[in-house]
Amino acid sequence: LVWIEVEATVQSNRAGPTSLNQGYKFHTDDIRIALFFLFFVQVAFFGTGNVASISSFYLEPVYCLVPIFNPFFMAALLIFKIVAPYMILSAVFATLNAKLHLLPFSLFLVALMLTDG
Repeated sequence: LVWIEVEATVQSNRAGPTSLNQGYKFHTDDIRIALFFLFFVQVAFFGTGNVASISSFYLEPVYCLVPIFNPFFMAALLIFKIVAPYMILSAVFATLNAKLHLLPFSLFLVALMLTDG
């Protein structure tokens, strides 16, 4: 959430108001935003702990939450543990895109261009 406020402040300090009639012009700030997005994607992937716990159904992370063996609920908790950072990151990225008044998917396309995707 701090990322949204920092980028909004940087954009408000940028000289020259943009007009909707001129269309969108690429700025070097877009590369910075895309690089931060890619960094947070890496943090979301490696920060969730053992991703292999999904394939091997390693239940240690959820035993403290569900002491009785319930495989479907435990699997749902493990999947949520993996997916939650990506949901948060995508919500923040969409909010950032809307708050900066950018075209839909413009920042995502810059990130995709940087990764040779």
